[in-house]
Amino acid sequence: MMHYRAIWISDVHLGTSGCQANYLLDFLKHNEADKFYLVSDIIDGWRLKQSFY
Repeated sequence: MMHYRAIWISDVHLGTSGCQANYLLDFLKHNEADKFYLVSDIIDGWRLKQSFY
């Protein structure tokens, strides 16, 4: 497992069909950090109104 001081996660778009959450989960299982920064479109709330994947 790799350890970092900080990991920035951006534009994941959870809730959409193209989000590839499995890749994110695998990344999180194999990397650890003192701090995680979640920036930009982590969850697309506006898309969830239309449909949820």
